[in-house]
Amino acid sequence: MLKATLIKGKTFNLGKYRFDSDDLKSQIIPDEFALLLAKNEKFKIEAIKESEVIKLEIKPEVINTKEPNIFVLIDWIEEATGYGNIAKKLLNKYSGTIKYVQKGPEFKDNLDLKDVPLESYVIQLTTPNCFRDLSNVKKRIGFTMFETTKIPPDWPAICNKTLDMLIVPSEENKKVFKNCGVKVPIEVIPLWVDNTYKYYDRPKRKTFTFLFVGGVDDHNRKGWYELQKAFKQEFKEEKDVRLIFKCLFINIHNEMALQIMEDDRISFVKGKLKNKELNKLYKKADCFVFPTHGEGFGLPPLEAMSTGLPTIVTDWMGCKEFVDNKICYPLKVDKLEEALYPDTYGDVGDWAYVSIKELRKQMRYVYENQKEAKQKGKLAAKAVNEKFRFKHFTETLEKIVGKDRLIDKDIFKIRNPKNESLGEIGVYIKMTDYYAGGRIYFRDLIRALNELGEDITVYTDTTHDLKTFNYNDIGYIVSQDIPDVDRYLIIIGETNKSIPAALRYKKPYTFVIFDALPNLLKMGVDEYNYKEEQEKYYNNHEVFLTDDRANIVTISEFAQSGIKKWVNKDSKVIYPCIHSNIIQKAKQKKVENWITIVSRIDKIKQPMKFLDIYEYFKYDYELHVVTSFINGIFERQFRKRANELNVKIHFQASEIEKYEIIKQSKITINTAAEEGFGMYIAESQACGVPFVGYDLPTSLEIQKIQPQGLYLAKNDEDFISKMKIALEADRFKPICNFTFEDFKEQVKQVML
Repeated sequence: MLKATLIKGKTFNLGKYRFDSDDLKSQIIPDEFALLLAKNEKFKIEAIKESEVIKLEIKPEVINTKEPNIFVLIDWIEEATGYGNIAKKLLNKYSGTIKYVQKGPEFKDNLDLKDVPLESYVIQLTTPNCFRDLSNVKKRIGFTMFETTKIPPDWPAICNKTLDMLIVPSEENKKVFKNCGVKVPIEVIPLWVDNTYKYYDRPKRKTFTFLFVGGVDDHNRKGWYELQKAFKQEFKEEKDVRLIFKCLFINIHNEMALQIMEDDRISFVKGKLKNKELNKLYKKADCFVFPTHGEGFGLPPLEAMSTGLPTIVTDWMGCKEFVDNKICYPLKVDKLEEALYPDTYGDVGDWAYVSIKELRKQMRYVYENQKEAKQKGKLAAKAVNEKFRFKHFTETLEKIVGKDRLIDKDIFKIRNPKNESLGEIGVYIKMTDYYAGGRIYFRDLIRALNELGEDITVYTDTTHDLKTFNYNDIGYIVSQDIPDVDRYLIIIGETNKSIPAALRYKKPYTFVIFDALPNLLKMGVDEYNYKEEQEKYYNNHEVFLTDDRANIVTISEFAQSGIKKWVNKDSKVIYPCIHSNIIQKAKQKKVENWITIVSRIDKIKQPMKFLDIYEYFKYDYELHVVTSFINGIFERQFRKRANELNVKIHFQASEIEKYEIIKQSKITINTAAEEGFGMYIAESQACGVPFVGYDLPTSLEIQKIQPQGLYLAKNDEDFISKMKIALEADRFKPICNFTFEDFKEQVKQVML
């Protein structure tokens, strides 16, 4: 039994427990609460005898009538995002009462989700697909936004399930969310312009400068494409005019990028700018142009207007919150067009059609009527000051959530009780629209470390693909860089971001290697020099592998021996895992005359070979291919041949769908020339289905651990023989010695 005693301060609340120095100084509390309080110097924690328990329990209960003031904020903090700006500003203003939960590079001692007191108000600043279901807290508030006539199809259900209230930054957003089925109360709090941006009296300049601030990418939501086109068409003869694009980076994959660069009047300012630096850029401009197709709010044009910069902006969606022809130059929206979003978003309706003719007209007008535009800019700066500053935001927020919750500065801060064995871990992973064994392994490794209490943050290039990789339970930060952390977790293939950070900050790193050899085996292809490729593979990574700060993890003993041979360094093995709970959810249907292969379709997997082998069995069996990726080099050839053979392709099937297909099959096969491990073998065994493959070193390694139902061939002829035997064999009792719990224990022993 544990007793907690308040030794400093008068009162303290922790969940349902209240400590009072005058009346209830000591209490018996569960171990998990004791671990939290042990981190706080205000408490003394000690073990007690049963006799003391009786004395403590008969004390009268003290009822806390004071409304708790704790307000918890959930989001990643990053200056380049709108959500990040809100988070940082709120933390600075309400530092005594707002606690930051999810990980961020600038706040290392934040709360963990499980430590959020039950009586808290929780606000989640992020997109709804990342909302957590915190049903046990007092009030759940979401702050989000979107840019088109519909929100992603899954958002309404998420909002209705996870929130008690939703906050959006514009009335247009409120209408859209409501029309799409969000039933919880919706409040509107417009965003604000930082006080850095103030009115500036611009002088008359020889060269007139148009400025754009926003994304320059293939998505083109901000309308950069229409802007450069309008500029070139309207000002093709003028030399005293220029256009500046301010963007984080240029991400265009077509000839348009080159066409833009050909005009020396167009220039780019790339990278992240602080408010002071961006303010200087606004001062250098004579007109701000923002022909956006859609905004949740639209902060850049409002920032420009606050400095007195004449502004041309689309009169639609979030921007309607401040667009007025008395203070800016609206781009009229006469029609809409289909919003161009990735398929993963689902149907998100339409966005504004930006008329180049209208845009040219407004740009020409401001250019030729600079005195009038300057006066309109002055009125705009005044309007922003009167309605869109941080004080206006907080006044509305305090009305909605309660002023008392936000202004009390005497709330104690609970330290994050996570383990300190590895410190803060940073890992970069590039999101893709396909899954592979290596990527699944890395996801499991990250989850295992997180469940073991390690403080791990995932950094990624873009938002995650919900179907294949979901890091909602861990949290992730969309960033092109990884900050200074205590340790880096690195996967071969993702070293482009992680290794430079580890070297730059001189920190230790764990290097995960899947393959003992490069993915280029000489399998009857003469143009490859196998030994040369081996040396190239290891030489490319040798400097990272031999560094004293490197801790190497492999996923097989075969890979372990390869590392020892090539760089003479010891490594440790953590075998991959299967999520047996998902297999159990997969329904067992009638076994069909199916042969199934689970594989990516690329060179190393030899896809044409398994189609050749299937020729021997096509009259008696159906071939089913479960895949998430078809290499473009093979796609036309593979699909044509597969169609001729009536092969059933299951593209990007879910985990449950995959296991249901395996369970219905007579056998599974794989013709891969080389494998880092080959989890499809263990998956087939976990379903009780015979497997046929080549006797690769890693396949033999699995066979040693669990030999049931494996038929490993020495060559192509033997492969066909083994298939015939396996097809006549009986099912066997499912076996799985690669569970997630086993995996987590390996991680604990090897890495912690």
